[in-house]
Amino acid sequence: DFHIAEETDALLVSPSEGFHASGYAGGPFLPASKTYTLFNAAPGDLNWTAEASESWATVSSGGGMLDEGASTEIIVGLDADSLLPGPYHAEVIFTNLDSEAAYVREVNLTVLPIPGIIGVTDSILPDDDLDMPFGETVVLTSRTETITVANLSTDHDLVVSGLSLIHI
Repeated sequence: DFHIAEETDALLVSPSEGFHASGYAGGPFLPASKTYTLFNAAPGDLNWTAEASESWATVSSGGGMLDEGASTEIIVGLDADSLLPGPYHAEVIFTNLDSEAAYVREVNLTVLPIPGIIGVTDSILPDDDLDMPFGETVVLTSRTETITVANLSTDHDLVVSGLSLIHI
């Protein structure tokens, strides 16, 4: 059985704050990660582990040996691109295996629903490459091509403003 670490334990973990991130479903999530520093204040080597309670929260190293007076950085990240919208909670537990003391850092992730989907196509094949390669055109002739912007979401209105065309 492990117990919550006291300030007198040889393994020191900083910062003491948890990791809070958010983003739209499919990512990216910001911030993408948080770095924790583990320090060995013991008069000797120290065995430690780090593990996340949920698979979408990741740790850069699962543990090892920390020399006397040494420190190491552990990056807590996210593998959450497949999560559905909603709030998610996990814990990362850093444990001193020698004293059985554990440090818990919360990981909170808010996955936001994508507010709408817009489809953009043009009349020059391929129609979904977002490129309109007109090629060479004879002087004093005209040519008409179209760009179609469509609202693919029935949950939201499509508002287009500040539209500009750039001739390169």
